[in-house]
Amino acid sequence: MLENQKKYQEYAVWVRRQLHMYPEIGYEIDNTVKFISGELDKLGVKYYTGIGKSSIVAILGEKTKKPTIGFRADVDALEIEEKNQIEYRSKIKGRMHACGHDVHGAILLTLIKYLVEEKVELKGQLKFIFQAAEEGPTSGGELVCQDKLMDDVDVFLAFHVDPSIAAGKIGIKFGEFNASCDDFTIKLIGKSGHAAYPHLSIDPIQMAVEVYQLIQNMKNRQLDQTQKAVISICVMEAGKAFNIIPDYAYLKGTVRTYNKEIKKKIKKQIEEIVRNVVNLHRGDYELEYRDGVIPTINTPEVCEVLKQVVVDTIGIDNYIELDTVSMGVDDFAYYVDKAKGAMMSLGVRNEEKDCIYPLHNSRFNVDEDVFIIGVEVYLKAILQYMK
Repeated sequence: MLENQKKYQEYAVWVRRQLHMYPEIGYEIDNTVKFISGELDKLGVKYYTGIGKSSIVAILGEKTKKPTIGFRADVDALEIEEKNQIEYRSKIKGRMHACGHDVHGAILLTLIKYLVEEKVELKGQLKFIFQAAEEGPTSGGELVCQDKLMDDVDVFLAFHVDPSIAAGKIGIKFGEFNASCDDFTIKLIGKSGHAAYPHLSIDPIQMAVEVYQLIQNMKNRQLDQTQKAVISICVMEAGKAFNIIPDYAYLKGTVRTYNKEIKKKIKKQIEEIVRNVVNLHRGDYELEYRDGVIPTINTPEVCEVLKQVVVDTIGIDNYIELDTVSMGVDDFAYYVDKAKGAMMSLGVRNEEKDCIYPLHNSRFNVDEDVFIIGVEVYLKAILQYMK
């Protein structure tokens, strides 16, 4: 148990609620940065702003032969209208912390406060990253990792809240944790005309339907079924009038996988499908394929250290060794691509408190009692690495 645990738990809840009430999007997190930097100023902690455009990095300790540890908390929110009827609900219309980034920021700021106020002896250097723009479409994490401040970090650690795991439990996935995420837009170009005379037109909707079916069937017949991959087309747009065949149809979708070769194959197959369908109908096309966030691969040796820390903190019964991989995405991927590291899953589910809704849901909420567990696990990880 931490010294003065109640004090720090209450502080973590206060920070979380402050962040929750004033959610900000993408790189536009000026008020969030102002709040965090204000708390760091009170503690006398050195920090840098404007890292990777809008992120803030705080530093404690001096560089030694011990590993330099980086802690990452994303602090941006989502464009969702909150439906929770709570005293600290979002005060900004159409914006909400529906992915727990307010929790991540609160745990990290509380950890810093504990280290400073309890005068914890540090035998190495710690870097605390409050990151903007995790929630796409471009990656704030990738930009942070390009900054020279990250070049000497030996190990990166992070939490992500998980509403599928009971509050008080922590899960760790060795190896593959989150998928990569690419997106694509297909513009199918036909020739408009009257619905009564389709033979005088080139129907882009027909092309779109065929392309959709062939792409969605690709995984079953053209990809190795032992490989993890998801292809989802989520937007199909065409036409405005019931009696006019339009000039254009649009498809937009996402590709998620852990395997670079599978990713290349999918990208190639999508273009072949589109080209062949368009040629059959005498149409044309434009294809934009954007390589997005890379997969998150936890370092097994770091996971082993964290496993022992978690078991020591909350007991073996509250530790979960995750055996399923997520097709979700997190740009913590760039940190563990740059150095060793791992992301842990912090359980926040509590049916009695109505903390049952999934991430990105307008009624998402968390059991705040778990915050101090996150702080203690981070603290013990520091002590373990600095032995």
